[in-house]
Amino acid sequence: MDPPNTEQYVAETLGISNGRARALLRSTDQDRDKAIQSYRKITVALPRPPSKPYQKDALDLPAEEPGISGSTTASPTPPSGTSASDQDDAEEWNFILPRVPPPKPLTNGGRDGSGEFLLDELVGAIQQGENCDRIRNYLAFYSPDTVRAQINADVAGFPAVFYVVEARNPELIRLWCKYGGDFNATACCGLSQGVPLLAYAVALGGSFRKDTTDLVATLLSVGANPTPLPKAFYFPLSRDLSADGPPTQEMPELTQDNMTWCTPTARALIAARINYRQRYYMHMASILRTHGPRAKQVTWHKDAENLLGIPYFLIGQTPAGQFLIKRLLRHLAKPSKSPLVMVFAGPSGHGKTELARRLGELISLEMEIVDCTNKSDEKEMFGARAPYQGWENSSPLNSFLARNAGKRCIVFLDEFEKTNEKVHQTLLLPFQNGEYEDRKAKATVDCSKAIWILATNAFDETIHEFCKTNETALFQSEGPAASEKLVKGLCKTLRTESISTFGAPLTGRITEFVPFLTFSQTEQAAVAHKYLTEVGKELAKPVVVSREEEKQRFVGDIDLQVPKDYTICRIIAHDEYVGQLGARSVINGVNRMIEGEVIDHYLEMEDEIREGQGITMYRVQPNLDDDIEVCHVRRGASGTGGGGETGSDLLDLDVE
Repeated sequence: MDPPNTEQYVAETLGISNGRARALLRSTDQDRDKAIQSYRKITVALPRPPSKPYQKDALDLPAEEPGISGSTTASPTPPSGTSASDQDDAEEWNFILPRVPPPKPLTNGGRDGSGEFLLDELVGAIQQGENCDRIRNYLAFYSPDTVRAQINADVAGFPAVFYVVEARNPELIRLWCKYGGDFNATACCGLSQGVPLLAYAVALGGSFRKDTTDLVATLLSVGANPTPLPKAFYFPLSRDLSADGPPTQEMPELTQDNMTWCTPTARALIAARINYRQRYYMHMASILRTHGPRAKQVTWHKDAENLLGIPYFLIGQTPAGQFLIKRLLRHLAKPSKSPLVMVFAGPSGHGKTELARRLGELISLEMEIVDCTNKSDEKEMFGARAPYQGWENSSPLNSFLARNAGKRCIVFLDEFEKTNEKVHQTLLLPFQNGEYEDRKAKATVDCSKAIWILATNAFDETIHEFCKTNETALFQSEGPAASEKLVKGLCKTLRTESISTFGAPLTGRITEFVPFLTFSQTEQAAVAHKYLTEVGKELAKPVVVSREEEKQRFVGDIDLQVPKDYTICRIIAHDEYVGQLGARSVINGVNRMIEGEVIDHYLEMEDEIREGQGITMYRVQPNLDDDIEVCHVRRGASGTGGGGETGSDLLDLDVE
């Protein structure tokens, strides 16, 4: 049978278009029987998903109805004016994971009692929404070797890890990694063949309500490689992507065999759903050096595998993150009787507390945060000694150290420059020998495994001057080597200055100085995007009208759309970022320029707020003056649209 007849036969047999039949045949080396079998294997589990109306521009068309917008499984239908062939090609990306029958319930040893590890049962439970603790317990029931041997197998034609990503749970991804999950897997079934896992994670997003940025960051942190996506999606960073994705001439990779999935329709879908911060993390992943097998071996045995992914949970501060990883790896590989003592030095709002918190979360360490502004003297910080009044009550830090004796934990002393000489003297023994006297129990506590972090603004002037002098090398070079050398020199300077600030005895017991630099322009935009995402997620939550104050949510059911997110975040950062204030200044900008404008207009609407009131849509866009406009997209009345009207209006809320 010649190719055209084969194509027609497949199309008629399956009841699909010729273009889709052609795509099926390409994926099965022109074998018509395999093509038919492959299609049925995918579609038998589910009816086809509903189509999604394509929107060239929400300014020209009515807003989508709630529950229809942002399908994660159906590709957009191209606008009128595209060819039938193009429309057929759109269906190449139109895949959905099959539904795997869930066990009732998920039982260690399998529901058949065989004692075998059954991956399909586990995947079915994950799709059903089984919680991560139960899945962890299920995996722990079997030997690690048994799980590792099967965890990357296919279930219903797709690698099991695709179902893990579909669950949108970063904790589950990290658990899968612990058992050897392959996060560079590609789909291997029918029309979805060759689609990389990272692209699938991006495609699951597309709005603040369904944001997958944390999912993408987690995948990159556990070893997902961004290269299966054309580099032009994240190089250069400082631009918005067009609706069709990067220009074809910028993507020489498209000629490679592993890029057959990246059709024009697939590129348009990725361009529509990828956001600036996802591109930022992919850009970072393409630059950072990967860790070798020995580093991974040490962290695995110390139950600290997530340590290596810390840079993907920060914005900026790559030198600080790398310094921290190296120092902790050294400490884990060759433990010392002395605890690890680090100074986090840098201006406020640049990630010192965030890095400490992320460290604790990622390697599951309990952390005690001490605000030294309120506990500047020795008695307030550590508690009174007997027989002085209040000695029996202890202090939070004293109790924390006693409770975590001999365990790994984190003590974060914020604004350490506010402490006095007596505090410094009291810390000398714990920092030197890893021993602390419990003032309540009057016993010696082993704190040698504690990680002490002293956060300070004492060296801000030095760091600001350093960033200004070395701006090009620090923020405009594509590789980390030049900046690393400069930062090492800065660390030496900070250690010297610390002698006059904290004294030689304390400085001599500090293991490492970790400088936190000001943000580059791309990092400032990423900070703006982070907080814009938080605002968008909060506004998207459903309205709750209640007399109980703790349940009330009067502002909600809002779809905030930011199609040119890089430009919007660049404008916010340019207008609002202050080096001395860091992220706090950008947060204020997001609140003032976007959130405040949306809420003001929302509260001025004539009808009452009610639950189930429908989605209110706002679009944030730049104008010709490089200012931000917040636009309310009105819902068009059914049957209207005469005189060129489309049923959609805009109310411009110009932000001065």
